[in-house]
Amino acid sequence: MHIICYYSLTGNTSFLSEKLSELLPFPLFRIIDLKQRHGFLGIIKNEWDAIFRKTTAIQFDEINFNLISEIFIITPVWSNRLSPAIRSFMEFIPKDTQISFLCTSTNNRGNGCFRELQRSHPNSRFIASFRRKDLNKTDIREQLQSIIDKHNLKIP
Repeated sequence: MHIICYYSLTGNTSFLSEKLSELLPFPLFRIIDLKQRHGFLGIIKNEWDAIFRKTTAIQFDEINFNLISEIFIITPVWSNRLSPAIRSFMEFIPKDTQISFLCTSTNNRGNGCFRELQRSHPNSRFIASFRRKDLNKTDIREQLQSIIDKHNLKIP
């Protein structure tokens, strides 16, 4: 079984996750960070928590990880690191689970984020990074379809 899991603070990553789910009709799971992260102080806390690799209290629908063969994880990049919500979620995933990683960022490619993911889960692969400003373009479905074809992400 394949699933798509995402965390989104501003809606950009949510938008990307929903578009991917339309093309790969896998169950979509939203990860909720229970910490207040909005506003000016929230931005500072977000960066601090990302830089120092903090975890956070999260909530998500029940997932039987024993039935999962691949998880598509989609996260925003904060200070070239995983968001605390995704870092916390990773603790639930068995180390041998295949992870396909996509991210949204302001200006970088998520390389530091992916290196962090690979350290905790070596059986992972980087699929794509999307700049936030490009997500509103009408060709996002075509970009995702091209990525699906390139990485052979077909429905099993």
